[in-house]
This record gives sequence, structure tokens and C-alpha cells, in this order.
Amino acid sequence: MRGPYLEMPYIWVCEWCWKKDYLFFPDKEMFAKVTERTAPEPNEPIRQRRTGGTLQLSIAPERQINLKQVHKKVTDLHFDIKNPRFRHLGRIEAEDDVERFLWKEPSTRTLYREIESAQGLSTPLLVDEQGVVREGNRRLVCLKKLIGKIMIGESDVPMYKVDRIPCYILPKGTLEDDIALYLALEHVTGKKEWRPVNQAGQVYDLHRVYNLPFSRISDILGRSQASIRSMEKAYSATLEYHGSFPDDNNWMSRYSYFFEAYRHRQTTEWLAIEGNLERLAEWIHSGKISKGAEIRNLQLIISDSGSVTRRRLSQVQKESDKRLISLTKQTREMLTLMKQGKLTKEALEAIQSLHFELTKFMAKKGSRRKSS
Repeated sequence: MRGPYLEMPYIWVCEWCWKKDYLFFPDKEMFAKVTERTAPEPNEPIRQRRTGGTLQLSIAPERQINLKQVHKKVTDLHFDIKNPRFRHLGRIEAEDDVERFLWKEPSTRTLYREIESAQGLSTPLLVDEQGVVREGNRRLVCLKKLIGKIMIGESDVPMYKVDRIPCYILPKGTLEDDIALYLALEHVTGKKEWRPVNQAGQVYDLHRVYNLPFSRISDILGRSQASIRSMEKAYSATLEYHGSFPDDNNWMSRYSYFFEAYRHRQTTEWLAIEGNLERLAEWIHSGKISKGAEIRNLQLIISDSGSVTRRRLSQVQKESDKRLISLTKQTREMLTLMKQGKLTKEALEAIQSLHFELTKFMAKKGSRRKSS
């Protein structure tokens, strides 16, 4: 514990808060000078090294990026609408969307109060040559809000402390995969971890977009290949779920369901059987599985079924599953039309036809059960 700081919102500060890069405390500067002279622990990778007004980023053992620190006007900076941290916010089309969505997050409001109390930033933003903030968009939101408060007299922070801020500038020609790797180092295994779904999305991009093999991602991030593969598969399944059920506005929160499934060998093998991933998605969407922890019950069921995970579905079962999935989607479309009051004569005929198909289908399923 450090303190007291009688002129700040805190009296005593815990170790976790005190080590936050963006929080300022009176004795922190002295501590930073001491730690800069302290050698790193053996086998600890040096990802950042500051020398004067530059920052050296170690993207990978064989690649480094030298960044120059400058001060830029907040009005000259732009939000990164493609930043992977915003995956959970949905589709981002404009900078205003970024500011609006981020300001709704409770953590952003907390950060705003911290920046206002410290009267500025202690950690520079990472910016490209066009002024797009590649790392630090939440801090930019807070600064814009604070400047707005100062202009209307609702904050006593001097304008000169926040209208020009320190930034590290990415050199021209910096590769996008290097930036992606840096963000993964910072937010997948670093001190400022993103939400699990955003971490998985970053791993997914490294493998699918930037063509890095799992072994390479594992070496760089310091995580097991099994963990990396589970994250990538679960995020891919989440995207497929969104494609099948676009009406679910909380689709990104379903990532935890698929990650729980891909964490275990038995459920992973079961999902590899044709039709089972679609079946699981339907159970999640219909509420039969209401939380990720219930996937463990699925694992117990699969375990009790013996060799079901090791045998292929028969052709009859495959056709049955495909037909059921198709009929279910058609039913859902009809229900949507009914809710919207858009039922036409053609729609009513389609419902009658669909009802007939479902009745015939269920009758066949029943006769199979009796014969078996």
C-alpha cells in the first residue's frame, strides 16, 4: 500500500492500481527511475524498451520497431474503427460510433475520472502516420470528453495539460501483421487483457488473416498450442453461429459456450461430426443451453454414450439432420413475418406447406423409433 495522497480521490492505493500505466501518483516517477535501472528477470522477454524520446517494441525475437515520441493535438487524432478491441460492440461504421459505444462502458467512465484526477496521460498513445490511434482509443474518448467539459466550465483541469498529448508514432511502412502481433502481446498475454472473445478474435486473425501457424502464435504469445487452437475454433464457431442466427444481438457472448466445448477432447471430437456444431448452435439459440457452464453436462452425456464420438453419422441421420435444420430455419422466418405483421397470401401458403412437411417428417421419425 502506498500513500497517503490527501489531494487525490485516493488516500491509500493498492499495488494493482499503483502499477497501472495510466494512473499517476506523486512517488510513481521516482519508482519508474529505479525500475529502469533494474535488470529484467532471467528468461523474461523485453517487449518494450524506452530510450529518451523513443520506444523500441520487440514484436518478435527477430523483429523490432523503433517509435518516436511526439506531442499531437487531440483534434488531429482519429479513432480506429477497425480496432479488434471493438469486436464485441458490433458493426462500427464511423468514428462517432466508436466514441458513443466506448463511452457507454463503465470502465471508460472510471478511466475518465482517473485521467481527470491526474490531469492528463502518463502513457502515450500508439498512432500511425495518418493520426489513427492503433492503441489507446479509450483514452482518446476520455480526453475528448474532458476537453468538452473544460470548454463549458465543468472541469478545473487546465486545457494545456490535455489538448496536446504524448504519442508514439508508427514508422511509415509498418506491417499490419506486426501491429496485430503487438496488440496480441499487449492484450492477449500482456497486462491490459481484452475480453476473452476479443482475445480469441485476435488469435483468429493471426491465423486466418495473417497466415501464422499455431506453433508460431504459441511461441510468440507464450501459450500452449492446445489453448490457441481452442480459442481459434471457438471464435470461428461463434462467427458461424452469428451467420445462422443474425437475430441474436448478444451473439458474441456465445463465444464462452463454444470455448467451453472446444476445451475438452470429447466435445471437440463430437463437434467434428457433421451436423453436431449446427445442433449445438440451435440448442444455444433456443435456450436449451442457457449458459456456458452447461456445456459440461453435454460432455458427461457424450462420455456416457461410449463410441458415439468415434463413429460417423449414417447417411440417413445426416439427411435427417440437414432437413430438420432447414425446416427449423423456415419456421423461424415465418414467425418473424408474423411478428412484423407482414403475412401475405404467399406466406400463409408457405406456412401451410411447412406444417405439412413437419408433420410428415415427424411421422417418419416416429416410425423409425418404433421399428428400432
